[in-house]
Amino acid sequence: LLACTAWIIPENFNNLPIIYDSKKMSKINRKFIFNDAYNFSKYSISGTTVEEIEYFGINGANDLAMLRSIFCLVRYIEKKSNTNQNFIVCVDGKRKPQFEKFNKLYSKIKDKIKVKSFVKGDSKIISIALSSILAKESRDTIMKRNHIIYPSYNFYKNVGYGTKEHRTQIEKFGITKLHRKNFKPINTIFSHKL
Repeated sequence: LLACTAWIIPENFNNLPIIYDSKKMSKINRKFIFNDAYNFSKYSISGTTVEEIEYFGINGANDLAMLRSIFCLVRYIEKKSNTNQNFIVCVDGKRKPQFEKFNKLYSKIKDKIKVKSFVKGDSKIISIALSSILAKESRDTIMKRNHIIYPSYNFYKNVGYGTKEHRTQIEKFGITKLHRKNFKPINTIFSHKL
């Protein structure tokens, strides 16, 4: 499961909480910012399905989720302001997203956005840091809800990450529709069953 976000802070907002790299923040601080984000920003959270991840690969699926978020936010802001605007999209890492793969959606906003990538951007740029927090908290919340459907996998605790316990549960109970069949550990363990 992938989640990506796009967000913007209104120009007149002064009192931002302390936002930095989500991997260096405590769970409590991440949760606080996640719950408070609607008070100081406009944002869009999008995801991709297991099937899309398997079809497009992890990078392609990430690009698609990101494009969906950007598209929704651009359309929302333009509708609210009744103006055409241009946006700078800040992306974490060296790799620039390949939005042109999804031309039907991309063609509707490609003249409105300029993409810039930043290595270790989540520790340098507040918009990337907040996007990382919103995406992680959204994904983890979805996985915790999936614990109700699949209690044997303890998604409430491991939120779908490849912990030792999670791998043990996969070996014991098999895979669910949430598991990616082409993900190497699962593919290796279950190649004879798939």
